[in-house]
Amino acid sequence: MWMYENKLQYPVRVSTCNPRLAKYLIEQYGGADGELAAALSRFPRSATVPAAKRRQRGPSGQQEKISDVRNRD
Repeated sequence: MWMYENKLQYPVRVSTCNPRLAKYLIEQYGGADGELAAALSRFPRSATVPAAKRRQRGPSGQQEKISDVRNRD
């Protein structure tokens, strides 16, 4: 049997409510269709490609997705 404990890995203290940040996080990471989820799903696949082939192909899709997430506002 296993025991479920509903607690976080690290203690978290929230001092103020920030609806703008919450909206941004939900928009970016909200499910399988979010930009951040798409970008993070490409990292494991890129690790299996040899470095020489990565340089030949130019910027990867993962770099483009990360720049989409960072430049969005």
